[in-house]
Formats: sequence, structure tokens, C-alpha cells
Amino acid sequence: MAMAGDTYTRSVTIQRSQDDVWAALVTKSIVDTYYFLPVSDDITAAGQKIYYGTKDQQLITGKVLELQSPSVFKHSFRFAGEGQVASVVTYSLAALGDATNLTVTHDGYAADTQSYADIAGGWPIILDGIKSKLESN
Repeated sequence: MAMAGDTYTRSVTIQRSQDDVWAALVTKSIVDTYYFLPVSDDITAAGQKIYYGTKDQQLITGKVLELQSPSVFKHSFRFAGEGQVASVVTYSLAALGDATNLTVTHDGYAADTQSYADIAGGWPIILDGIKSKLESN
């Protein structure tokens, strides 16, 4: 894990194919099993608006900025609430034989903010959840 200024990065190796890991990032029925909040829809195209939470209570909102199956998924990310800043999450996938290296990079926060503390505390749990979900099936 690297924390430099306003960037949080964490990688995990998952014993599943790159296509399987990709599906776990962009398929609502899978995301909803490991993420803290349900995602609005399957992720299908750049420009698509997404949110985490419910239609009536969108706790994280964003827009798909880049979608290059099965290697890069990038979206804007903004916590709900007054004074919250937009940031960017990038998922990068690389095949490692029969496994996949998944790296999450989250840019756009000052390191000394509560929002940064929230994302730095949340990503390890989310990535462990993806790994556990995929490796147990």
C-alpha cells in the first residue's frame, strides 16, 4: 500500500482469470456481494452515470471515465454531502498466469482529510471481499 499526498494505491493478487476479476468489477449482481453499498447498474460504457446506495439515497456518485475490458475501469467518485470533493478511482488488471493482479488507485483527496481516511480504510476491505468472493467460487 502506498500513500503519497492525495493518492491511495493498493494491489491484490486474485487466483482467478482476468475476465473473472473484470466481471466482478462491472457486474451489479457480483459487486453487490462484496461492496459496502449496492451499485446502480452493470457498468457497460464510458460516460455512464453510476451510484452506490439506493436510488433515493445515493451515498457515492460518479461517472465512468474509461472502460477498457478487461484491463482498465476508471470512474469519478464523490461522497454525498456538503463540501465533498470529486476524486477518481482506477482499477487496473494484469494477468499473472492463471491469476490476476488488481490494483486500485484512488486520486483526488488531501491525505489529512476524513474522506481520505474513509477511502484508505475501505479499500482493503473491498479488495479482500473481491478476492474472497472469487477464490471461494
